[in-house]
Amino acid sequence: MNLAVLLPALLFLYSFLPGNVNQEYAVKAMFIYNFTKYIDWPNNSNSNEFIISVYGDSEITPFLREIAMKKNVNGKQIIIRSVHSLVDAVGSQILFMPEIAKINLSTLSPNQKSKLGLIISEGIGSLNMGVHISLVNVNDKIRFELNEIALKNDEIKYSKELVILSDKLY
Repeated sequence: MNLAVLLPALLFLYSFLPGNVNQEYAVKAMFIYNFTKYIDWPNNSNSNEFIISVYGDSEITPFLREIAMKKNVNGKQIIIRSVHSLVDAVGSQILFMPEIAKINLSTLSPNQKSKLGLIISEGIGSLNMGVHISLVNVNDKIRFELNEIALKNDEIKYSKELVILSDKLY
């Protein structure tokens, strides 16, 4: 399904849900999965796995695991890993950093950061820390902000649809 159709539908449905944290993380997990369709993933690996690492403990993990059981990315099995250091996240295609685990990634060298893949976090201010995409709650609706500068600096190729659908650009 096209992200341009799915994201507005998710935003519409989510706006009618009560302020349930579990529902919020279910929606965030769907956003993360749908972002996989709009990134040009390099095929430099012989692996049949697509790795999404979650930094620390997060309520999003079970929702990502549920998606991983049903979906794949470009024919690759999705593996969800919980990691407790950036070293453990090396080799991931996506690193999700919960708001409580924010680390200033702008201090990493470009070589170090490129080994972490697409970096997604949550909460306002994440993009200033070197994150590529930030999921934010605006008036009880999940939106995303895009850090085009970081994406370009880290040589991550993305669809222009992400730019169009993002709530804010940096």
